[in-house]
Amino acid sequence: MKKQHSYHRNLITSASVLALFWSSGAFAQIDEIIVTAQKREQRIQDIPASVQAYDAERLAISQLSDIEDVQFLSPGLNIGSYLTTPLITARGIGNDSLSPIADPGVAVHLDGVYLGRRALQTGIFYDLERLEVLKGPQGSLYGRNATGGAVNLVPKSPTDELDAGFTVRFGTFNEMDAEGFVSGPLNESGATRARLVAYRNEHNGYTPNVFNGIDHDDQDAYGGRLKIAHDLGSALSIEITADYNREESIPGVLSGRSTPGGVTLGEFLGGTIPSGRRVSYDAPTEALVESWGVNVLVELDLNDIQVTSRSAFRDLTTDVLLDLDATEAAGVTTDTRTDIKQYTQDLYAVGDHNRFSWIVGASALRESGSSGVEFVNFAVPIGLELLLPDIKTTSLAVFGEASVRFLEKLELTVGGRFSYDEKDVDEIFSIPGVLSIPNSQSDNWSSFTPRASLVYDVTDDISTYFTVGTGFKSGTFNTFQVPPTPPVEQEEVINYEIGLKSVLFNQTTLLNISAFYMDYTELQVTQATDTGAFIENAADATIKGVELDMVWRSEFGLGSDVGLSYLDAEYDDFFSRDVALNGPLSAPVDVSGNQMTSVPTWSLNLGVQFQQPVTDLLSILARVDYHYQTEVFFRAFNDNLTRQPGYSWLNATLNFDVGDQWRVQLFGKNLTDEFVTGHQFLSDAALGNIRYVIPLQPQTYGIGVTFRFNPDA
Repeated sequence: MKKQHSYHRNLITSASVLALFWSSGAFAQIDEIIVTAQKREQRIQDIPASVQAYDAERLAISQLSDIEDVQFLSPGLNIGSYLTTPLITARGIGNDSLSPIADPGVAVHLDGVYLGRRALQTGIFYDLERLEVLKGPQGSLYGRNATGGAVNLVPKSPTDELDAGFTVRFGTFNEMDAEGFVSGPLNESGATRARLVAYRNEHNGYTPNVFNGIDHDDQDAYGGRLKIAHDLGSALSIEITADYNREESIPGVLSGRSTPGGVTLGEFLGGTIPSGRRVSYDAPTEALVESWGVNVLVELDLNDIQVTSRSAFRDLTTDVLLDLDATEAAGVTTDTRTDIKQYTQDLYAVGDHNRFSWIVGASALRESGSSGVEFVNFAVPIGLELLLPDIKTTSLAVFGEASVRFLEKLELTVGGRFSYDEKDVDEIFSIPGVLSIPNSQSDNWSSFTPRASLVYDVTDDISTYFTVGTGFKSGTFNTFQVPPTPPVEQEEVINYEIGLKSVLFNQTTLLNISAFYMDYTELQVTQATDTGAFIENAADATIKGVELDMVWRSEFGLGSDVGLSYLDAEYDDFFSRDVALNGPLSAPVDVSGNQMTSVPTWSLNLGVQFQQPVTDLLSILARVDYHYQTEVFFRAFNDNLTRQPGYSWLNATLNFDVGDQWRVQLFGKNLTDEFVTGHQFLSDAALGNIRYVIPLQPQTYGIGVTFRFNPDA
């Protein structure tokens, strides 16, 4: 029972997983882990989906330390961030709105729990068993807000035997990362097991402040996770997880002029905008993200039927103090605070009856909290506040899917999900003691998102598939608009995908290819306006593309993996005012045919790895990861002001394994020291059209040591 339940604990609710790793023998074949991420046991090569998965070893040697690093493993992803908010785009779909009531286009799950607010995605990238990336709409089983895809983080579970270990890393910018764990049974029978892990990540800032000498873009993060699993007999088990994460930093948002020869508000007030990776802030700049949660998983095994319940609560607090005029002048400083509580419940049953398998279930989400922006420092202080004192989201869904196998080689799967979302928000435009203008907005959205797929097994190692799937992203509101604007409509997509999955040449080469056509209606796009950021619906958009994954392993310890993505993503029919550059009274601009935001046409990930024993005790493992992508635009207008040119990114590690317990790692990231922006945007006219730039990290390198007490646990 313990083995079975530790297996099922790592399941998420949609497409399956392939974990590719180096065999412990002659490295001649690709090993495949069979999992049931569609709630039944299947090989990854039998699943009609585009998915990559990376096990704990791959995450370690490829140096994945936060969610931004995932884009250097999985082509077709573009991940940036703004302050405390990761911004993930998959197959051209994401959401760069910072509103606390705007939903992402790529769903992120931690240990099976949906993370509704993107700030919850910080501080969770530790002690992972596996990382999964699913592309394309996941509406049938995942449901809401997965129109672009999903990213699943699967933490490690308690072990049946006693184990412990630690990793420490030291690097440039005074980097110090430490992580340690202890895991094993709590009683003689092994029916009760636990795993405790803690981490601390620190580094100095990458971006100097020429005004006060403080280095921005630093990090001070710590947290941990406790898992306790207990078998209540042979058929029933329970696992309780609690975690806490806290991260503090001094953000380093670079700035510039959006109009050549123009003057920003800060410059008008006597400030300066330095060149290069430097800032000149006079006001204190700080960012805090604090979150904690509890996750209760109950599993009941009734032989041919398995029933699973997952109940979870997450609490999020953020506080960001930012010098918005981005100069040393006494201009605009904001204090943005958010307090969100999220409750989720998932209940489903899975049946497997020879040629026929099925799943039925229901899920619920309840989110409540508050948010607000206080303008704490003006050239002429007026104490303006934009408050959202009451935010509520309710989401309910039922879903089901069934698969039937015909003639041994053909399998048909059909399924669907009905989702209902309701949002309520109260807002107050306030100048304390002078003015208070309240407003309330409420609306609901619903959608049925079906899915059908057909898989044909050409041989035991080669299969083809055709899938038609749909997705749905909830509507939302634009707050503090004068006069109030109608709600933003829900976003919907239908995806047609055909693919080939194969393991070739005596199990030494994996080759998966997929081609897809995605048709979007009411695509949600964020623009700057005269009253701040504004979400609007593009009439429609089309995304066509091809994705390739190839893995090769040789008997000599040499291997490589290639990920290639081609995306033709453009707006079909979209008119929008360019308020940031042309003003609030400008005529709408036809951006039909423009490249969608945060979408590289081509992206390539290439990894080369070599592992070789030196003595009976010592072996080496060297790996180089190369990433290339073509240009991306961060605004629908495709202007050069917010454009990231094509770039290359190079990471490398050299690992010395001493026995089964010790590893010494030399590492380097962004070895060519490329200046790459993860996100850019223009301010509204009130701030004098400032161009904000959020860069990725510069070149870093260092050394790490890992110890494992019981590698076989």
